[in-house]
Amino acid sequence: MEGKRHSFDFEERTLEFGKRVIRLCRAFDSLSKKDAINRMRIARREAKETKLRLELLHEADIDFRKRMIDLINEAEEIKRILSTIINKLENK
Repeated sequence: MEGKRHSFDFEERTLEFGKRVIRLCRAFDSLSKKDAINRMRIARREAKETKLRLELLHEADIDFRKRMIDLINEAEEIKRILSTIINKLENK
């Protein structure tokens, strides 16, 4: 039963994280273009670092490998999305 509780806590945390990202993106409307690009670059770097750490955990623990794949893929997708946003902001 404890495993389910941790799973729920993690799901709730990731949902809340997503909501916070959306609120942050809304705030970008009031930022200068340069500030927005800088913040997106920081977020992209964090996504890249997260993916790296997840890949290390994936290698280190056989029991969690299957669960880690989705997280690794999601971190990569987030990094790509941020790169697209950065490119669009720079080319405006």
